[in-house]
Amino acid sequence: MDSYTTALKNQPFQLYYIDAFAGSGKITTRDVDKDANEFVSGSAERAVRVRDTPFDRLILIDSDPKHCARLNTLRDDNPDRDITVVEADSNEFLRRLSMPSRNDRGVIFLDPFATQVDWSTVKHIGDLNALDMWLLFPTMAVTRMLTRKRMPEGSLAESLTRVYGDQSWQDLYRGPAQPSLFGCEQAPERQRGVEGLLEIYRQRLESAFGERLLGNSRPLRNSNGGRLFELFFCTGSPSVPAIRRSHDIAGHLLNKI
Repeated sequence: MDSYTTALKNQPFQLYYIDAFAGSGKITTRDVDKDANEFVSGSAERAVRVRDTPFDRLILIDSDPKHCARLNTLRDDNPDRDITVVEADSNEFLRRLSMPSRNDRGVIFLDPFATQVDWSTVKHIGDLNALDMWLLFPTMAVTRMLTRKRMPEGSLAESLTRVYGDQSWQDLYRGPAQPSLFGCEQAPERQRGVEGLLEIYRQRLESAFGERLLGNSRPLRNSNGGRLFELFFCTGSPSVPAIRRSHDIAGHLLNKI
């Protein structure tokens, strides 16, 4: 965030920070040695602390009233900052979002716990042409929904279509039907694993952002090496200089994780 605001200083527009799943502003971690919880600054608190070239306005969104109460305390503790706390469903709020000026720019974090981010929300952010987007794709949560032996149906299928925005996830199951012991055909099993489901989502991002999608992404793993999330980055502005500048910053950061 320091790199982002410094790169855009002295520009003739307001700079926004939007946190779509802001939580309480802090992250709780467990210190096994001390047998106690510890608290570290979350993305919302870190954004507020950017002082060299601060964001002109910060919008912190969460649907949990307790989280919002703590975010309001963060706002009250920083009266010199323009902070708006929004208690709402992030998808509903963001799909109504518009920028006050066509020249305004910003950065948005979409970091859900699981599959809360709708594709329609991602598409709307792309259409704004204003917000650089860091997106955590819930790899493990989606993998658990994609049953191996049979294509998901019912509510599972609806949830996957909501996340992907269409039925492209069904391409994971393309292949010949398998004969059963009784001679009838069974539905094809899932043919592609984690890389397949990520590649389909990457193609969806490319359809919405084009060359604004940074080519490389980064897996975030748990202590056992399981892929929890995939971190994607997309530039907001369609201008070539803006794409190059933001991709340089984001690519450097991804390599440091």
